[in-house]
Amino acid sequence: STTVGIIVALCFLFISWGKPMPKLSKQKPQARLFNASTILSVLLQFAVHLAVIIYTVAYTKRFLPTDYLPDDPDSPFAPTLINSSVFLVSCAMQVSSFLVNYRGHPFMQSLVENKGLLGSLAALSAAMWLSALEVAPEWNAFFELVPFPSSEFRLTLVALMAGDLVATFILDRLISLIFGK
Repeated sequence: STTVGIIVALCFLFISWGKPMPKLSKQKPQARLFNASTILSVLLQFAVHLAVIIYTVAYTKRFLPTDYLPDDPDSPFAPTLINSSVFLVSCAMQVSSFLVNYRGHPFMQSLVENKGLLGSLAALSAAMWLSALEVAPEWNAFFELVPFPSSEFRLTLVALMAGDLVATFILDRLISLIFGK
């Protein structure tokens, strides 16, 4: 999780290094930060993220042994199926939050033009997808992720990660269409 934290910190750094467009846009920016479209978008994205996390935990619990007892919060960290799956889904949520909420043109450079941010998001995405698909078990062991119980579990986890991105993206763009740019 330290590595993910560093990559997310780099994403914020590269957002701040984003350059404005060299020519002023004819389109005016939002007059206020707190407007109906922004608040509605954030609330709906939160609802999607929350639903995905709740479903991930409920789905993962079906694969736990019947005698499973949750860890004591005061005990040292021990990797489990629940914290491994929630970790990967939460990484996907961080990537989707950056991708959905980054506004490029007409005021700032696009995501493709912001090479640092694009590279950081690509690295984090690659790491989480490789981990969820268990392409390299040594990689997962290094990050203290437990082996997943089946290919069905891996594919469901990947579907949840992708579904979170697609749902938040569609909702945000739908709100932009309804409220206008």
